[in-house]
Amino acid sequence: MATAVTPEPKIKYGPQVSTNGVPNLFEPQTVTPFTPPPPGIDNLGITSVDTFKVPGVGEFTVEFSGYVRVVRSQPTTDDWASTEVYTNLIEMHMEGESPELGPIHVRLNNECLSTGLIRTPFDSEGEEQPEKACRMAVGATFQLPRLGLELFNKEPVLLTIDNVRSIPPAGNPGKGQIYQMLPLYDVANPDAEPVAYLTSLSFRMGTYLPEQDREPAASRPTVPRPGLAVPSPGSPPEGERDVRNGGSCDEVGRRRGLAELSRPRVRQRPSAAARGERLARGPRPLGAARDDGPRAVPS
Repeated sequence: MATAVTPEPKIKYGPQVSTNGVPNLFEPQTVTPFTPPPPGIDNLGITSVDTFKVPGVGEFTVEFSGYVRVVRSQPTTDDWASTEVYTNLIEMHMEGESPELGPIHVRLNNECLSTGLIRTPFDSEGEEQPEKACRMAVGATFQLPRLGLELFNKEPVLLTIDNVRSIPPAGNPGKGQIYQMLPLYDVANPDAEPVAYLTSLSFRMGTYLPEQDREPAASRPTVPRPGLAVPSPGSPPEGERDVRNGGSCDEVGRRRGLAELSRPRVRQRPSAAARGERLARGPRPLGAARDDGPRAVPS
């Protein structure tokens, strides 16, 4: 099976591993513990539990399932203890759903080369059959069609697996190494402040998949955004289709999604009378609650 052709990534988190002539591996496969395997493209199932924080809205924990495709390099040696294997995550297809956020589709960010390494930890060097450590720096996109949003991470998500006794580490649990929060930005407005944060991630690698269970990338439908009108025969091009409150239907849908996600609190300026009363009271004691007048409360 041919590997889908993707644009040259703008950001590379590590060495690029060639897929030329590397076999696609599906079930059944025999994985021998403590033995460096030849190069391959592993088609593996995966599940994860991710927690997202949306400022001013809440925290949402979502379960995902799907598959990944990982290409492995030629091992640097034939000796398990000393060998190193470089990896690239070349495809990711995960689905989850939240009652509040709706369906969430997770894909690779094609502008990033997601790279990894399987190696013996320094504190285990010298052991005859050490357990290895696996790490992968990942750039991803999170599509939320109900809200008309597509989010992405600028800093890589670092996926780690310990106690690796075979390659690939199928069946092993793993963890996303996130310090407090990982910002997620809007693809449509990447230089603005983050829309949400990824605060925790745990995952488990599955086993090899049957070939028919992997959905080819080219056959996936495009995720529609709310407010995006389906053109009828004879309708003007997308860029010329405007709606009454301005902008294309796609832009309006995206703005609605952002409004639903985050409604900032608006502090109103106190009236002149309130300001006069506050001045008459004198300075506020340290630690006392401040009174700036009425505030608009989000509905």
